[in-house]
Amino acid sequence: MSQRLGDREPLAIVGIGCRMPGGARTPAEFWAMMKQGRCGIREVPPDRWNVDLLYDRNPGAIGKARTKWGGFIDGIRDFDAEFFGISPREAEAMDPQQRLLLMTVWEAFENAGIAADRVKGSNGAVFVGVSGTDYTQIQRFRRTGENVHAGTGGAMSIIANRVSHKLDLHGPSAAVDTACSSSLVATDMACRAIWNGESDFAIAAGTSSLLDPGVFINFSKANMMSPTGRIRTFDADADGYVRGEGAGAVIIKPLARAIDDGDHVYAVLRATCVNQDGQTSTITVPSAEAQAEMLGEACRRAGLSPSDIDYVEAHGTGTPVGDPIEANAIGSVFGVERNRRKPIIVGAGKTNTGHLESAAGIAGLIKTALCLDNREIPRNISFKRANPNIPFDDLGLSLPLEHSAWAADSDRPRRAAVNSFGFGGTNACAVLEEAPASNGAHGSLRQPYRKYWFVPFGAQTGTALATVAGNLSGRLARGGAIDSELPAVAANLALRRSHLTHRGAVLAESPVEVAQSLRRAARELTREDKRREDPTLIVGRRNADIRLAFAFAGQGGQWWGMAQGLLREDPVFAAVVEEFDAFYREHAGWSIREELLKGKAEGHINRTLYTQPGLFPLHIALVARSRAW
Repeated sequence: MSQRLGDREPLAIVGIGCRMPGGARTPAEFWAMMKQGRCGIREVPPDRWNVDLLYDRNPGAIGKARTKWGGFIDGIRDFDAEFFGISPREAEAMDPQQRLLLMTVWEAFENAGIAADRVKGSNGAVFVGVSGTDYTQIQRFRRTGENVHAGTGGAMSIIANRVSHKLDLHGPSAAVDTACSSSLVATDMACRAIWNGESDFAIAAGTSSLLDPGVFINFSKANMMSPTGRIRTFDADADGYVRGEGAGAVIIKPLARAIDDGDHVYAVLRATCVNQDGQTSTITVPSAEAQAEMLGEACRRAGLSPSDIDYVEAHGTGTPVGDPIEANAIGSVFGVERNRRKPIIVGAGKTNTGHLESAAGIAGLIKTALCLDNREIPRNISFKRANPNIPFDDLGLSLPLEHSAWAADSDRPRRAAVNSFGFGGTNACAVLEEAPASNGAHGSLRQPYRKYWFVPFGAQTGTALATVAGNLSGRLARGGAIDSELPAVAANLALRRSHLTHRGAVLAESPVEVAQSLRRAARELTREDKRREDPTLIVGRRNADIRLAFAFAGQGGQWWGMAQGLLREDPVFAAVVEEFDAFYREHAGWSIREELLKGKAEGHINRTLYTQPGLFPLHIALVARSRAW
């Protein structure tokens, strides 16, 4: 029995970034894919290798793979090097796994509503699961010695360091390779970095890419691969797994801090656990006993009984050997021994995406966090009939064969466990819980004072700025409820996004006009003559040497009604005037605030005695109002 870690504060998953097979490039798209029961597995695309040359359904064919399917992502070469401050030559030498990771981590910060530049210099930790060396292997056919960046571009050790370097993070940073459990082991290490006081927050991630057909051929000879191109987890026709690629990243921070910061919490991390199978019949054969021990220990670390767990996201590779072993381990902990009132539900996201190998654990974690966030459980696709070697009823197991709401017990939150196993015997598990009822939504802005909405946006290049404006307009239009969505969008853009080199903003009198102004901005920003015909569009470029100064008019600019609306309607502005007024009234014997709120006939604001002291608190209150915005 492994030593217990004792009580640990719960942690929160506050941001998610992903690139998943099936075209899922955001958490929302990934969730929609699972909810609709879509499969991201397809034939090897032509930009990888000649599948006709290397495929043969005969498992004994020399130098051939018995499968031509995989969970592939689109645009494996796509990378905005300029955005990340990387030269084209260095980007060319970088393993696509590094590129995918940089993009998904940045998007995880945006999804969390955390401006990446605000974590600069912090002790944030980065742990990344990675095991594939496809890019390095295919470089042996090129003269890589001519590119000085080939060494760092192909080194697995650099993958986590890329993120730490880009974001200027000073906490622990490491790549983790335990094969298919790599990214869930990375999650365990990320949580430990916070629990041990090494880091205030952590990034846990996984990345994989399928570039070298040699691995397909090798695994085909080992009879691991499905010759039919589908993962049929716990199915009688399960015939092996299908390789997949992609990336996922989550931002983790203490739950109490996430609540204080007003973050949206996808799920609460109660505990993690890692162990090893030890000696089994062969190094790739898993141990049901070791898996069960790990699951039980994870519950103990979380301070929970196994009967408190509603759902398990299984490793679920769809292999005839692995599926029954995992099912027996899950059942022995969560089903049979606990005398459950109802069976435990066992899901398998690999049926949708394929097996992402080193990124599989983080994919399972993201899926489960989204299930808790949406309070729904997607179905296992590609399932027809139960594996006869798995006694589901005796083990107390149930498979989700239809997408359904996640029923909850009235006395406790929904909870889940995520399983991940490496083919060398390293097992990992995480215990998750739904977010508290007071879950945040990244804040919002109320209807602005007086007249205009102000919506900022930014990019690293002028061309990208136009794209961002168009995407924002499209998002608001697709939402169908601009009035309700705009406050949160505006708040995130202003307060929780990095303000990049090229910046723009639109001013509009209504939420509908915001979307229209953004569409016009997208058109104007692509004009070759660079003329700006829309007065509601502001465009500029960051200059680090420019400092802001406020210059206010003195006597002569006053009028009887000035600031009365702000004093009555804006609490930030009014508080500053009231604070000054209390001090001034003590010495002068009369109230500036009362004078400012008088009507035209009874007021004295045009008399110098009242004008000079009347203007000064308005100046400092306007600065305070600007600072608050």
